[in-house]
Amino acid sequence: MKPRTTRKSFPLAESGGYAPYLTLPDGLPTLESVSNDPKQRPTQMDVARIAKVHRSTVSLALKRHPNIASETCDRIKKIAEDIGYLPDPMLTALAAYRHKKHDASFQGTLAWLVNTAPNFQWKKLIYRRFYEAAKDQARTHGYGIETFDLAEKGLSTNRLSQILRSRNIQGILVCPQPDPHMEIDFSWEHFSAITFGFSLKKPRLHTVAPYQYDAAIIVVRKLYAAGHERIGYLSIHDDRMNNHILSGFLSETFIAQKAIKTPPLHPTECHPRGIAKWYKRYRPTALIGPPDIEERIREAGLPVDELVLTCAFLPHSHWDLSGVYEDAEQIGRVAADNLVSMIQQGERGIPETFRITLVKGKWIENRPLTPFGQKPALQSAASPSREAVASI
Repeated sequence: MKPRTTRKSFPLAESGGYAPYLTLPDGLPTLESVSNDPKQRPTQMDVARIAKVHRSTVSLALKRHPNIASETCDRIKKIAEDIGYLPDPMLTALAAYRHKKHDASFQGTLAWLVNTAPNFQWKKLIYRRFYEAAKDQARTHGYGIETFDLAEKGLSTNRLSQILRSRNIQGILVCPQPDPHMEIDFSWEHFSAITFGFSLKKPRLHTVAPYQYDAAIIVVRKLYAAGHERIGYLSIHDDRMNNHILSGFLSETFIAQKAIKTPPLHPTECHPRGIAKWYKRYRPTALIGPPDIEERIREAGLPVDELVLTCAFLPHSHWDLSGVYEDAEQIGRVAADNLVSMIQQGERGIPETFRITLVKGKWIENRPLTPFGQKPALQSAASPSREAVASI
């Protein structure tokens, strides 16, 4: 005898043409699959009819638009889930295609949030390239970018929040901070926000960052391939980078040699006397360090022309060192794309689980990696100084 099935009654859902459960002979409920037939698939009109609102309200509520009350957004989202509504992928693809075919109309303004300090002028650093690339990419989505400085006199975080909300600025790009482990107390719940790198300790926002762990591995492998066995590492930036370059250096060195022949120089020892003492003890033939590594080696009185100097986070592709360029332009574009997507999906506030988007760098060989045992060509005395690094 064929098992009998009965349909549970859901009056509101049935008015949208949906009955979610079938009762099997053993009494266990099973979710009835939603039809792939466009004629039977639940639509926004079905959601609107059940919720007793206009279809445009449903569209905005599903994106958690700030003009729609949070309670209404939650109620409409729940109804959509109950009846099995899903966006039509073909219509979504068509909308994206039309958007690419035409210049985006003006959608609004995004905030570029900076926190300047006497020793930190973001326009002079690689972060300016983040900004320029993000600005260009945001324009393709119909957004402009305006800078707001937390260090501006009389501008408290409460006042800034009021300004942004009054101007309906929904998205914030948070520039890297002056120092590592910094915190910003702000009304994040009203905004979609994304940051760069790891200098912002609290809150933990979605982040776009260079893939520095991978960059360190690339540099170490290139140096090993060139014949170097004693590779040294020194940096004063590890806290800002969440120690990713140090981690990549240690892991690749250990895997390649099963031992660390040249221990990294601790950041507190990266001064001329500390560098000289470390070098004389371990005698590395190649070094991985900051962009101004050549000046630091000269100040320590070491033979620059006998060392191969590299960097895992080059600020320019034409910097006078070999190493990995962090591709600031791509980082800025990805950040803008991610932020616009968050706005469109209504993703606001501090995320429960923050995402890290890593952008792979590019190997740049601006100087030869002279094989071990051969004297490298004399390196230019005009290599960028710390002042030059601060002005990029």
